[in-house]
Amino acid sequence: MEARSRESHPQADTARALLRRPATELSEGLVTGNDLLALGLLHRLIVGGVRVPADLSLIGYDDIESTDFAIVPLTTIRHPSAALGASAVRILLGLESEWEAEGRFEPELVVRASSLSAAEDGA
Repeated sequence: MEARSRESHPQADTARALLRRPATELSEGLVTGNDLLALGLLHRLIVGGVRVPADLSLIGYDDIESTDFAIVPLTTIRHPSAALGASAVRILLGLESEWEAEGRFEPELVVRASSLSAAEDGA
């Protein structure tokens, strides 16, 4: 099995594509599928000279522990994984039906510096 190059990760490809664009053509922001992708992308964007969030806002998903400690703390979407897991077990055991659990687990936006303008951040 061939070892995967460090440069073949999705965040590397995305960062390269973004860095080829003039700053005036960057999107206002990106939402990634998970926080690890967002953190990798954040690193590559900063190294490439993109100012997050001044040039581009970035949002992850999962609220992993390290998002709050990134060089630019990452805005993320938190989902109630423990409650979801407990509900899944109750459904499997027949103690709860799927329709009883529906709509009960709303995600929460955790706003941090990666999506704040300088005015919002108090800078």
